[in-house]
Amino acid sequence: KTSVSRRFYYGVQLGYTYVEEKSNSPFGGCLFCQSLEPTDSIVGPDGTLKYVLDDGGYNDTITIFRNTILLNFKLGFSEQISPRFFVGGYVGLGVKFRLVDHFGRANNEDELSETRHPSSRRDEQGNTVVPSIPMNIEIIYRF
Repeated sequence: KTSVSRRFYYGVQLGYTYVEEKSNSPFGGCLFCQSLEPTDSIVGPDGTLKYVLDDGGYNDTITIFRNTILLNFKLGFSEQISPRFFVGGYVGLGVKFRLVDHFGRANNEDELSETRHPSSRRDEQGNTVVPSIPMNIEIIYRF
């Protein structure tokens, strides 16, 4: 006969990552313009036309330097389901600070092309704060 042991925990997660990667990124265009009016355009701060939204823009090979700092508060559990097997998991909520810089761009004035996928914004140059929602489920076998 085995006894079931369940434990709950809470904690704080602090993390830092640094990534340097080469990327062939689209600039100066709009990748979802089929849903927009073709007469829409983006005008720069000086009043010059940057691009028309139906313009595909151009690709540029750049180096992206991305520093990420995250702070999460987590709630989790661990349960022994047999002498050798455990199951566990956690869910958290916090913030992620991104510090992104580009090197080797053809034109520093152009912006990354607009996309529908929110994670594509992680490569935008500058400093951003985004929500962080980590989740994990694990099955553990103890030798």
